[in-house]
Amino acid sequence: MHELSIAVHIVATLESDLADKPGRILAVRLDVGVLSGVVADALQFSWDLACEGTRLAGSQLKIHELPAVVHCEKCAARRTLASSHRMRCPVCGEWTPDVVSGSELQIRAVEMAAESLARA
Repeated sequence: MHELSIAVHIVATLESDLADKPGRILAVRLDVGVLSGVVADALQFSWDLACEGTRLAGSQLKIHELPAVVHCEKCAARRTLASSHRMRCPVCGEWTPDVVSGSELQIRAVEMAAESLARA
């Protein structure tokens, strides 16, 4: 399951990028395209293990799955594919290898709780 290594990489990236930002990380929002090769359920399953012992421990992983969008040369239009296994225009049936979106795997947002300024 390569999703665990992806989750570990995301956690390491956020730990590094947010090292100078105080506060607890509550949630991470990801965009995951259906053509990315990432199984969203497996990534979700791996999240807690990848976060263990880091400042992301206890955070939520919120995955927004993106459909495959292609440009159909014959229709001269962008089309959303019904299935990531069929690279044919859903309107005319033409082979559509020109992928516009759906292969992304990117961090969209990070939700953080501000650290309390008043300490007892």
